[in-house]
Amino acid sequence: MKYIIIIIASLLLSSCSPKPSAVRLAQRQTFTDVVTNKAGAGQEIELRFYGGPSLYYPLMAVWLENEEGRYIQTLFVPRAIATGVFKYGSNSTGKWIEASKRAPHTLPYWSHKRGIRAPDGLYMPDPDNPVADAYSGATPATSFVLKSRADNPLPSKFRVMFEVNQNWDWNEYWTNDKYPGNR
Repeated sequence: MKYIIIIIASLLLSSCSPKPSAVRLAQRQTFTDVVTNKAGAGQEIELRFYGGPSLYYPLMAVWLENEEGRYIQTLFVPRAIATGVFKYGSNSTGKWIEASKRAPHTLPYWSHKRGIRAPDGLYMPDPDNPVADAYSGATPATSFVLKSRADNPLPSKFRVMFEVNQNWDWNEYWTNDKYPGNR
């Protein structure tokens, strides 16, 4: 009886382990190809992103800058960011529906480096001024390989930049009401 209790206790403790489940581990070790800008005339660029235990549909931007930090071009942004239309954009009727949504807090560094100001004064794409389809796609839910091309030949030295935003990642430094009115 003593050994049965020890075995049961061991099983219960191991089930409380902070280690990710086998399914989550398998998902993170499976790579999805994300292909953008196939028609670009510049260098091929391939980046491999490994998802960690907290990977949960992050919004991200990948872009190029020159050595001085000047924006060259976007390589990838999720379709919702590129168009300003989110699957869960409005809950005004009590049910989530796809709708246009302004979310300047989502990828602020990329949006300001890109430098395109929308008519409402925000530096985020909107349905009337989207990022071209060639640079956007579904938000990767697993580890992925970004395969892209520069629009034009790049300088001998350049930077690949990456910004990520994990929605609902509130903590002592950030809450959803930190900047009322998104200003």
